[in-house]
Amino acid sequence: MNAAWFLKYPLPQARAMVVGLLVLLGLYCLWAASWIHLKAWLAQQLIDRAWAQTLHQPSSGALTPWPWADTQPVAKLRLPSGEELIVLAGAQGNSLAFGPGLVEGSDLPGAGFAVIGGHRDTHFAPLAHALPGQTLAVSTRTATTLFTVRFAGVVDIHETPLVKENSNALVLVTCYPFTGLQSDPTKRWVVHAVAKHAVAKEVKEGAIEELEKPAEQRASFRANARGRPGGTTSFRF
Repeated sequence: MNAAWFLKYPLPQARAMVVGLLVLLGLYCLWAASWIHLKAWLAQQLIDRAWAQTLHQPSSGALTPWPWADTQPVAKLRLPSGEELIVLAGAQGNSLAFGPGLVEGSDLPGAGFAVIGGHRDTHFAPLAHALPGQTLAVSTRTATTLFTVRFAGVVDIHETPLVKENSNALVLVTCYPFTGLQSDPTKRWVVHAVAKHAVAKEVKEGAIEELEKPAEQRASFRANARGRPGGTTSFRF
C-alpha cells in the first residue's frame, strides 16, 4: 500500500481508520477461533449422541454422528486420568480430528488385539502421564473390558515395529514428543495394556516380560501373528 494514500486524510482520521481496521481484524480472529471451538464442541455432542443411540439400538449397528460423516463411534475409552473418550472407526486424519480412532485391521477392544491412535496435543495428551500398573477401561456395544498397563514409553517405529499379537491387548499410540511444534517422525509414545483376565496367561507366555524390559533391551512388539500362518500384520503410523 502506498503511504501517499494516508495523505488524503487528516492525521486523526487516518489514525481512526487504522484503529477501526485493527478492531475489525481482532473481532474476525476472535470469531474464527470461537467458531473452531464451537464446531469441536458440537461435533463431540453429536458423537456422544450417536454412541448413546448405538448402545440403545445394538441391533442396528454403529450410527454415524452426522449424515455425511465417514466414521462412526465404536467404543468408549476411559484413560487412567479419568478422562473418557469416544473411539471412532479408523485412524485417518478426518477421524482423529474429532477423537481417537481404532486403527484399521485391529480387533475391537476386548475381542483381540486392538490399536487406537490419537493426537498428542489433544485427546491423547494425558497419555504422557500413563504408568505401568494403571487401569484402562474400554466399553463396546457388548461388553466393558478392563486393561492393565504393562508398558508406557517411547518406541522407535523403525527399530521396533508394531505388529499384531495373538493376545487380548490394547495399544494406544500417539506422536512424540508431547511438547514442541513438531513431532519426531520416527518416534511414537506407546501404551501397551493387557486385559485383566488375561494377565496371568500373558505373563506365563513371556510376552509381558518382554515389554517390561528397558527400552535398550526390548527387541520388538512382535508376538505370534494372527492371520496367515507364519505371517505378521504390521500397523503404520
